[in-house]
Amino acid sequence: MAYNIIPSLSLTPGIQCSWLARTKIWCKWLYSRSTEHVYEKADHGHWVLWEPISFPTEYSTRSRANNFQRTERVTDFTPQDCIVVSMKRRNEFMACITEAMIEDSMCNESTNTAIPPDDCSDIITQSFFCHNISLHSGIIVSDGSYGGGKATYAFVAQPPRFTVPFKDIDFSKLLFATGTVQGSTADINSYRGEIMGILAAIRYTNKTCSQYGINSGTCTLYCDNQGALYAAFGHKRPTPRWSSFDIIRQIREEISKSPITWKWKHVLGHQDKDCDFIQLDFKSQGNVIADYLASKHLRDNLKYDIYEPKLKWLPYISGQMICGNVEK
Repeated sequence: MAYNIIPSLSLTPGIQCSWLARTKIWCKWLYSRSTEHVYEKADHGHWVLWEPISFPTEYSTRSRANNFQRTERVTDFTPQDCIVVSMKRRNEFMACITEAMIEDSMCNESTNTAIPPDDCSDIITQSFFCHNISLHSGIIVSDGSYGGGKATYAFVAQPPRFTVPFKDIDFSKLLFATGTVQGSTADINSYRGEIMGILAAIRYTNKTCSQYGINSGTCTLYCDNQGALYAAFGHKRPTPRWSSFDIIRQIREEISKSPITWKWKHVLGHQDKDCDFIQLDFKSQGNVIADYLASKHLRDNLKYDIYEPKLKWLPYISGQMICGNVEK
């Protein structure tokens, strides 16, 4: 895991954003000149302290000043003089700052895109999503739903961490999409809904990056179906014997031509059944939201799709669409 420092205001053309005092709580790393500590963002609004490492005098001044070691101390607050930094992580307990960020005095409070605080008081926009991708911190959560011979999917881009009950979420401020899965009745199942959600999320992200001129960055996709994740991102080469091969093949194509780096992580589904929504971390909350949106799309039997990634090739035999597992 490496965190490479980049200037906060060195943004791709088409995105206007600046670091504001109220937005720093969303950043992964902060540095305080007064305490000389680095603060690493953890779950539930906590910050882990990193303290300077005392190197022998034969090391350069820059090396001694920029290296920090992780401590066991955790705090809920950060000093007001904190600036945004990124870290190059050498190992689990040691990291270094390579250069300082732009001062707050250079930030423009009137810029049209700001990183929203918890509870999504600002609208999540495509430009905000792309900005996070350019900082190697893009996030998108996908999910699928199935019932009555029909499958649907949903994804949520850059979900915030809410500290309000689920019922109080303003969905109009979120960046999401839902859709209905294509395929013959015999091939429609919950797995196909999950895999279609991954394709929709990746294709949407690629299209948005192209629109905003993003040529590098990182986005992590979260999904609660490990099988779908392995099929989409795994090292095995898909074959027509795979279930939903038609979608998986197009996922691999989208990944290969994507201008950004893709990462994937499994998240446990339906955690809100055993734990209060407010207590969940952002990715688990995002999964709950994506599951709700996919289920709502299915429940409402919507006749249209907010975002539907059309499958590029649709093979048919005797009028029936072939989705995969051609030997069946």
